Parts: sequence; C-alpha cells; structure tokens
Amino acid sequence: MKRFSSITTFVLSLGLLFTAQAAGPDDSFIQAYTLIAQGDKLAELGQKNSAIQKYSQARNALAALQSGYPSWNAGVVSFRIKYVDQKLKSLGDETSETAAPSAKPTVLDPAAARREIAVLKRKVEQLDNEIILKDAKLKEALSAVPSPEETKQLATLEANLSGLRQENANLKSAIDKATDQLKNAKTDLAKAKADAEKAQIDLAKAQAETEKTNEALAQAVEEAKTANAKANDRQAKRLEKQLADKQENLEQTEKELASLTTAHKALE
Repeated sequence: MKRFSSITTFVLSLGLLFTAQAAGPDDSFIQAYTLIAQGDKLAELGQKNSAIQKYSQARNALAALQSGYPSWNAGVVSFRIKYVDQKLKSLGDETSETAAPSAKPTVLDPAAARREIAVLKRKVEQLDNEIILKDAKLKEALSAVPSPEETKQLATLEANLSGLRQENANLKSAIDKATDQLKNAKTDLAKAKADAEKAQIDLAKAQAETEKTNEALAQAVEEAKTANAKANDRQAKRLEKQLADKQENLEQTEKELASLTTAHKALE
C-alpha cells in the first residue's frame, strides 16, 4: 500500500510540476497532452479512477487553453477535448456498470461478523498482492511515458499536421473554384464563337443582298436612260421613282451591313 501511495504521490507531483511550468499556449497544450498520455496508460492498466483523474485534469487544462487562447490551433484543441470527453464517458459507463448496489443495514451477528472479518482479511491479502503487481506495472507504464521534450515534439508535430490538413483543404477548395471558373469561361467562349459565326452568316447575306440591289439599281438606271432617250416622260418618271426606291433600299441595306460589320468586329 505504501509503495502504491508513493507512486501516486509522484504522479500527482509530476502533474503539478507541469501545471506550474505552463506559461503559454504551447506549454499548456504539452501539459494537457502529457496528462492524456498518462491517462491512456493508466486506463490500459485498469487503473480507472487514476485514469479518470488524469483525463479530468487534461480536460480542465484544454478548456483553460481554449478560453485563454481561442485562436491557437483551435482544431487541434477541439479534437483533444472530444477525445478526452469520449474517454471519460467510456470509463464512467464502465464504472457505473460494475458498481455494486448499496448494502442494506443488517442485524449484527458476532459469528457472522467474524466470518466476514476473515473474508475481508483474505480480500486484503489479495488486494495487497494485486497492488504490488499493479505497482510494478505502473512503474513500467510511467517509464514508457514520453519525456517532456518528446511530448513537446509530438504536440508540435500534431499542431503542424493540423495546419497542413487545413492548408490542403484550402488548396482543394481553390482548385474546385478555379475548375468552375474554367468551365464557365469555356461556355462563354463557345457562345461567343457561335455568335461570331451567326454574325458572319448575316454579313454574307447582307453583302449578297447589297450586290443584288446594286444590280437592280444599275438595271433601273439603264432603263431610265433608255426611257429618257425615247422621250417617254411617263416611263421616265416611273423609272425615276423606281430608281429613288432602289436608292433608298440600298442606303438601308448599307446601314444594316455597317451594323452587322461592327457587331462582327466586336465579337472577334
């Protein structure tokens, strides 16, 4: 029993030492990380109460870190808090399942009391043997706990890993955004090409219409000359009117051609 008490006192003193040395978010996280590692080892050895104590201390340290330095590796701190909460819940459930119901008061029987005392003595002897065994296991477990320097390195690596994961997520988001922009640009380019092709077709039609109008105008001019030569005033007036109409149509066609040419150049 004394050996077990001395080991327990040593572990508690070690936890207090880390608490006293914690002067910033890095040290606070290392303290919590060390307590979690000790709690894990104690839980593996079946030391539930001691493990719960370590996890509770780690939970308090993480909560203080989260409150005092909310922007310091928030993802890592939240992950560790959830981990500790799960461990405490698991150990609490197991403890409640194995807890014995409260014994009802009974009438004192000397003979039964002596038998009970004998049973308790044997139980004490068994517990002494178990304590010696678990004392040795606890020493072995404590010797396997990482040193403060190793714990600090592990904490730093975990924080760096969290930062890299966040950076990786940001890069993936940027890639997705760039991909969407590229798709939109390709769609706009295809639409612009289609509009340019349509404008080219409309321009060709307008040019053909212009040529046709010029031919008709030339023919009308020739007919007007012929009519004037024959001194046919009525025919000449009719042809002059046709000439004026053709001239007006030509001007309108040229305006449309100029508009289509401008639109085509804009699309290019």
